[in-house]
Amino acid sequence: MENIKYYWERSYPYFVATLVFIVLYDKGMNFTSNANMNDAIDGVNTITSLIIGFLGAILPVILGMKNESKFVQYVFENDKNRLFLKYIREDILVGLILLFISVGLYFIDEEMFQLYVPYAFYTWVSIIVLFLLVTYRCLSNMLNLIFSSDSDLGNGLYSESDEEKRKREEIQNEFADKVSEK
Repeated sequence: MENIKYYWERSYPYFVATLVFIVLYDKGMNFTSNANMNDAIDGVNTITSLIIGFLGAILPVILGMKNESKFVQYVFENDKNRLFLKYIREDILVGLILLFISVGLYFIDEEMFQLYVPYAFYTWVSIIVLFLLVTYRCLSNMLNLIFSSDSDLGNGLYSESDEEKRKREEIQNEFADKVSEK
């Protein structure tokens, strides 16, 4: 069950973005000839830049909490798959790809690109959806860390696995044996 949750959390943004691409392609929706398309591109570029900047600004806050909060320290120590780092990297990478595609859409009036215009639009909208979902996932995890307290360790959400519990008990028993020998 834990593996299903892990894979779903990692893949649902891509699944939804692919679904959006398929629906746009199937319905033949294309708004690149709309007079407000450049304004939409400007808006997406602005929002994307702001989100990437916000991620860069909030990272030092979380890293500073790493030494102050037992809960944040626990999360970082037990993040074996380095998901936190992967989510931040993924968010920044998808944001940069979105900016790149958005800038490319400014040149859709060129004659040689007319064949690719619908696909570029479908891809652009899909990447917007992907970026929003990846950002939500990343910020949700960050906010959970920022607004958590050390008492959250015992609530079951971040509890030890059976193997971790067994190892911890072994170490405690070894330590207790060494102390009792002295």
